Amino acid sequence: MADNKHTASKKMSAKAERQEQVRLLDELEEYSIDPNDDDNLKSEDLKELLELVKKKDGGSAQLSRSSGIRCCVCDHVGKASRLAQLYEETINKLSSMDTKTKNRLLPVVITDAESRGVSSLDDELRMKNDKLINGGCPILIAGETSSGKSTVLNLLIGEELLPTDILCSTATLCVMKTSERKYMLAHFGDGIEEIELDAEDCTEQIKPYIVVKDGGEPYKMVEIFWPLTLGEGVYLVDSPGVGGANVKSDEIVKNYLTEAHAFIYVINSSNAGGVQQELQSLLNKLSATESDDPFHQFHPEAAIFVCNKWDSIPAEDKERVFDDKCKRLEQCWPQLNESQIFRFSAKKATTFRRLGGVDSADYTVIMNAVGELMSKGMLVKLEKYHRWMWYLLDRIVADLNVQKTAAENKEERLNTITTTKRHLEDIKTDLKKYSDKFEKNVDSEIDSVVCDLKKHIQDKCTIERLSTWTVSECPVLNSDTISEKEVVDAILERIVVEIGEWEQKNKRIETAMSYTTEAADKYLNQFKLKLQDIDNLWQTGIELSTEYTVTELVAGIGLGLYLPPLAPGLLSRSGELYKLGREVDIFTVGRALLEQYLPSFVWAIYVAVCRYIFGITQKSVTQQWIVMTKDNTVKVIHQITDAQLYDIVDKCMRPALNKVKTATEERIRTLIIYYEDLLETIDAQGEDVSIPALNKYIDEISTIKKKHDKLFKATFNNTP
Repeated sequence: MADNKHTASKKMSAKAERQEQVRLLDELEEYSIDPNDDDNLKSEDLKELLELVKKKDGGSAQLSRSSGIRCCVCDHVGKASRLAQLYEETINKLSSMDTKTKNRLLPVVITDAESRGVSSLDDELRMKNDKLINGGCPILIAGETSSGKSTVLNLLIGEELLPTDILCSTATLCVMKTSERKYMLAHFGDGIEEIELDAEDCTEQIKPYIVVKDGGEPYKMVEIFWPLTLGEGVYLVDSPGVGGANVKSDEIVKNYLTEAHAFIYVINSSNAGGVQQELQSLLNKLSATESDDPFHQFHPEAAIFVCNKWDSIPAEDKERVFDDKCKRLEQCWPQLNESQIFRFSAKKATTFRRLGGVDSADYTVIMNAVGELMSKGMLVKLEKYHRWMWYLLDRIVADLNVQKTAAENKEERLNTITTTKRHLEDIKTDLKKYSDKFEKNVDSEIDSVVCDLKKHIQDKCTIERLSTWTVSECPVLNSDTISEKEVVDAILERIVVEIGEWEQKNKRIETAMSYTTEAADKYLNQFKLKLQDIDNLWQTGIELSTEYTVTELVAGIGLGLYLPPLAPGLLSRSGELYKLGREVDIFTVGRALLEQYLPSFVWAIYVAVCRYIFGITQKSVTQQWIVMTKDNTVKVIHQITDAQLYDIVDKCMRPALNKVKTATEERIRTLIIYYEDLLETIDAQGEDVSIPALNKYIDEISTIKKKHDKLFKATFNNTP
């Protein structure tokens, strides 16, 4: 009886749905809009389309789909131009400054000048000024296979430009730039092919260059020039399958990542898994970019994740699917906020655009988010240019003041030089203490984590849980026999998952690394105080930052730059571990599980575990699979020693922390060398030193500095 009522209720609902659809279709027909069956629009979709069309017809049309992006780009260009004027003014003033002073300042203000081949301070200023004005605003788009990435791109472009066939998968990096002329440049090997594009047949023209058939060799890159409406300097970068066979494209994508003002990752919502695999590969490439140059760093907050094909998810499953996507993304993308994840239907947005020339509500939300990302990204990069300029001007004035003070007080000069040298020796001693203390802190924290991890692994409840197997959890047997290798591989997967879940829940490794870094921050403040004392000795009156942190010292004192924190970036596979894994051929075992569900540092744990306990010789057995698995689970757990656990944790923590330590030490040594060079200059001063000339330079640079301070406050409502 109840079933009959339920069936009758469903029939009534279906009838009401059809009636509502007919009513809405009739009303849409008044606006010459006639959706077909292939559009597959539900009543709520038709209602939304009708409301948008009415607004458009009534004069309250939507803002241009790219107006938000254009506004933020226009604002950025204005702010960048004003800063560029100060760069130009500084370049002109430094052109007549003595070369020795500029060469002394170069390594202090540019952390990677030698690696980038910068030969002079003048050249660096010109390069930064050119990048500030002409650097462009790239938006990088990547996504899973069959996620609808090309459809999303076409929406951004405003036309059906890229092929979206279900059998078409982008295999070549595409860069789409604004141009009134419609053409394409296909890069292959050392050559470039230029193709004029026909507006009527452009998609078919483009397809052979970006879609590679079986056995074909992809082009290195394709540049498409089209009348985009996104704003001056904005261009789109369409990434092929990151982590695939096209290594050259991967390298180009990695370079674009560090320049991107926004990053859009498209996810196939109807796919139960796969969120993490390509994204993790992308993240590994990002974290592998070793540049300490603050102008070539990517911030994870500049990303949004578009869960496309959301209309294909049943209503009763939407909440569960979204929670699952969020969980998977959180495991592989640092500092992820749920506000960065969007539900979307590219098909519906395309249909709305085609039928009514309007944008769906969810597409408008995404475009607003991209505009906000662009605005934030531009502001972050602009601040880096500002802070670099502030620090450069600050150090120039300090350097010139020291030279002036030494020339004016010749009798006191020798005593001040002696005192300065003593301070430098103290800093060198402190640097050695810092190095030793840092190592001890790392050792202590690793010991603490190992102790907690050991307790967890050897806990009775943990052992019971790990050694309890059901038939569904065991691999399907293809024969009557199984090898001990199969058993151990399955056990190791389970142990690795357990360790990863333990870390995710307790965050012991993350906490230990944070504690070590914070302790180093406090200790390194002593360097700042002594460096400030050196300036004060020469009565420069220059006030430095109140505190230096490890992050700031890595990238440049006072810059306050971003350094990726903890596991997902810095704790991804090291080359050594990756090679080790290949040698013992264990990466194929449980690869999908580990890459899709676990943070990247767990991969290192898996390899390290196998390194120590995958030493069991192969032999065929005929015992029951479940019994053998249970027995061997306990056996493997008891074989794990303290030394093995230490090595596992050590490989997760020490490489990342050592990178911070090394960069910090190199930064301090650079400053020591700078002051020693400055002392040599002062010690060798003759009678020909022109105090009026020094005063002139100090006044001119100080004037620029005051202008910059005023501009910084107007731009960021703050002081440098």
